[in-house]
Amino acid sequence: MKKAVLMLFVLILVTNAYADRFPGPYPYVAVSQTGQYYFKMIPPIFGEGVINESRRNGWGVAYRLNPDGSSDELWGTEGWYSNDVYISEDACHLVRLERLIQIGNKMKGDLAIAFYENGRLLCQYTVADLVKDHTKIVETVSFYRWIASDVQDLTKILTSERGDSKVSRPTLHLNNMFSLVTCDGILYIFDVANGKIKSQKVL
Repeated sequence: MKKAVLMLFVLILVTNAYADRFPGPYPYVAVSQTGQYYFKMIPPIFGEGVINESRRNGWGVAYRLNPDGSSDELWGTEGWYSNDVYISEDACHLVRLERLIQIGNKMKGDLAIAFYENGRLLCQYTVADLVKDHTKIVETVSFYRWIASDVQDLTKILTSERGDSKVSRPTLHLNNMFSLVTCDGILYIFDVANGKIKSQKVL
């Protein structure tokens, strides 16, 4: 009996530690839906030897992939890093999504989503702007999640549930609309061209 209790305690510790890990920062490439355009995201640089101070907190570059396999640099960003970005099919627009946020001054100033055009910030929203019922936010030891599909995924990890997510994940559509569902069940549709909320409804 004692052995079973000990094993359960260890499993809970390991599961919570897994759920609390921050993914990155690491370099990666986000690709448009057709694959013709891609955005290279570079993480913050720590320590000495930073050549370009504006890139210390992360930077990125958008490219067009040509038929001959070469790439043309289109535009770039500096001064920030995100684990989740989406580049539009017109190659001009980028969506920056902050899915996993460190616990601190919770929601008041925490960036949730931002929209860029050719590297220039168009519009941004905090978690407090989008989530109306803050009791639905799920916290681990160090971070919190505010997107419905992420909350559902975390719940599955903690409870060992199986099966596919029943909530649609954040998606950049070919018509330059971006959709996401918050943890309190609000579906937002954003116009990527200007970052404005096109529609919202409670599911």
